[in-house]
Amino acid sequence: MSRATRRRVKQVHKWLEDNFVTPYPVKVTWVKKVHADENEPPAVIKSGHYGECVWESPYVLIRLSSTQCDRVELAIDTLLHEWAHAMVMANARVWSSLEKRGELEAHSNEFWLAYGKLYRAWYDEEGCEFCGD
Repeated sequence: MSRATRRRVKQVHKWLEDNFVTPYPVKVTWVKKVHADENEPPAVIKSGHYGECVWESPYVLIRLSSTQCDRVELAIDTLLHEWAHAMVMANARVWSSLEKRGELEAHSNEFWLAYGKLYRAWYDEEGCEFCGD
């Protein structure tokens, strides 16, 4: 994981904070591996996820895998994806409870609408320009 990638992700995080409201403050951290659940395909269990979005009161915590997000493009795409989860987390306690019971539809229609807004803003509008892409 290069310093340039971390620096770029920090810039994108700031851009997201300035332009896309989330119901709770968001922190972004790097971890070596974002572990997958045991019910996922063996390849995913072995490599882990690119990122995850979890409720850790009073924040929404986005963890990015430094192993999986080894290129700046992957890191940015993963941050946009996880930010969309943060945008639709209207009630964190309910969200967390559903997640623990396995009843959370992580990629709901609301998620895809939020992700679409982020994706278009980043790739079609000012996002890439903001960070010098």
